[in-house]
Amino acid sequence: MLETLLGGPEFVKHHMILPHTRSKDLEVHFDINNKPIPINASIVKAERSKKKPIGIQVTDDLISQLLNKNLNPFPDDTRDGPKNKDSARITEDLLSQLTTRRKLDKKPVAEVIKLALQVSNRNHYCYGQKRLLGLHNMKRRQLQKLGYVVVELPYWEWYPLTKCSQSEKLSYLHYKVFESLDQARSALMDTKWRIWSPKIWQKGTEAFAVNISLSLRYTSPSPSPLT
Repeated sequence: MLETLLGGPEFVKHHMILPHTRSKDLEVHFDINNKPIPINASIVKAERSKKKPIGIQVTDDLISQLLNKNLNPFPDDTRDGPKNKDSARITEDLLSQLTTRRKLDKKPVAEVIKLALQVSNRNHYCYGQKRLLGLHNMKRRQLQKLGYVVVELPYWEWYPLTKCSQSEKLSYLHYKVFESLDQARSALMDTKWRIWSPKIWQKGTEAFAVNISLSLRYTSPSPSPLT
């Protein structure tokens, strides 16, 4: 169901994030624009292997055809290409540019929001209450310490949806996932503001002090009433 919501199985990873708890979770990654990031490595590799590589092997014959120049070191060989006086001059720098691969510019690492979806059951809570047991509560705290946003899918919300249509289930998952993303993004902005606000306040007070000193320096003194 979550794979249908996000667009494919490569965006959802079902594994044990915390091995010592011995319970599997659903892990999902989003970028800053609320777009899912593929994290299921096995499916991503399988899709890449299906794609055929597109490229041309650079050889001396190909370079000679492109530059209309003979690169054969043996003049007596019958594979001499056509000669032309107006052809480009081949140098070591030109050959190195043609034969070496281009280095792709590394993209800056974007901010990733990691979600851990917890599908809870009745035995995860105290009897007759909606309070998590100690083990499951500890697991949530440890996931938050690792930087995950825990999305709780409690049984009293999910079990009634089993009798509903697929669209209602998708709308419920959409609300839970993207509501948690909005809360995580607002919390991230709050932490950034707390980090930068003292620096901004310090710069503001320094600029205010400079303006006060300049105004006092260039302000002409008022004449005394006794003179």
